[in-house]
Amino acid sequence: MMGINDYFWSDLFDKIYVVSLPESKDRRSYVAEHLKGVGIRQFEWFDACGPDHPDVKSLFEQQKVRQFPPCFRCGKLSCGSDECNNILIPQQVAVFATYLRLWRQIASSNETALILEDDVRIHEQFAPVLSKLKHWVDTGELEFEAKTPKLLRLGWAYGSDHEAASKDVRVSQEIRMANPCHAMTSAFARIVIEKFEDVSHTADVFLHRDVAEDHQAVTIFPPIASELSWSVGSLPSLIHPKAKRVDYLIEQGLRQEADDYQESIRHHRNHIYHRKFLIVGHPRTGTGFAASLLRQMGFDIGHETDGVDGVASWMMSVDDPKNPWAGHPIAERRSNLFWDHCLHVVRNPMTALPAITRENQYAPKSLGSGPIDFRVGA
Repeated sequence: MMGINDYFWSDLFDKIYVVSLPESKDRRSYVAEHLKGVGIRQFEWFDACGPDHPDVKSLFEQQKVRQFPPCFRCGKLSCGSDECNNILIPQQVAVFATYLRLWRQIASSNETALILEDDVRIHEQFAPVLSKLKHWVDTGELEFEAKTPKLLRLGWAYGSDHEAASKDVRVSQEIRMANPCHAMTSAFARIVIEKFEDVSHTADVFLHRDVAEDHQAVTIFPPIASELSWSVGSLPSLIHPKAKRVDYLIEQGLRQEADDYQESIRHHRNHIYHRKFLIVGHPRTGTGFAASLLRQMGFDIGHETDGVDGVASWMMSVDDPKNPWAGHPIAERRSNLFWDHCLHVVRNPMTALPAITRENQYAPKSLGSGPIDFRVGA
């Protein structure tokens, strides 16, 4: 027998999609069990794209992904924070490619669709909220039918909205990044597809901020859902590794896993640094000396590490992610840096070649990361 919870979901939404990578067995197991507990027994898996998916590669090849510079978020070369995600990484483009396929599928049908992500957590207040929502739809106070463009934002990252004292259900024009739990009509999906030109921001910002007009999109308070990877950390994020996950692992007594995850955060590439200077050259040609010289002129230059004004590293003569001398992520590979001026230190080949050979023979770290001739052609 269909329970009251089943009735709300099925009566409001023709289809329920759960967006998930096919290989994410842990997430799929979690969300299937969780949704069953809140009355959702019939839904459709919508297979997400990974960063190596052909759709993702196609977007890059067609130059439909905004490149740095500038920052895709603020439009500046530098916003003053080296923690900012200022480049669209393949994982973010994969999310966008996934939603493009989903929007096209919904647009080609005639339905009202609820869209959930596979780390969603439905909160206990969902029943009264959906009851009120159904009443508004039945009485015509809120249009939500396949032929009418409408986006409903229903759940987002856990925060003060979820903890608000007032549980009165209301409709608002406030924007929330509601990818974890939102609903749309086929008519709205067609508008989304029509407005897509390129991947110039993340999928949630494109959908919930850039596309929706006030009369087409509403936010329902209180939110009925949040998600686990961003808010709790009980599931790892598949886009950016989060510090919240480290905290969660420590709370579970998994210190080694926490340390390993912290290391993955350190090496996660989602930011391009901007500095005035990059100093490169052959090994033992004086990149360290050049850095010292610029420091005497008042510039802060790091040698194989970060400096406010720049970096000096012979390892950055090529773009290789295996710089064994890097003391900071900025020096790990050349593509991590956007510079205004490049200074290339040169040396008489007659004295440089023996030094290069000596480095290749006797510097274990340099040799271990690949022969020097790969980097400098000598």
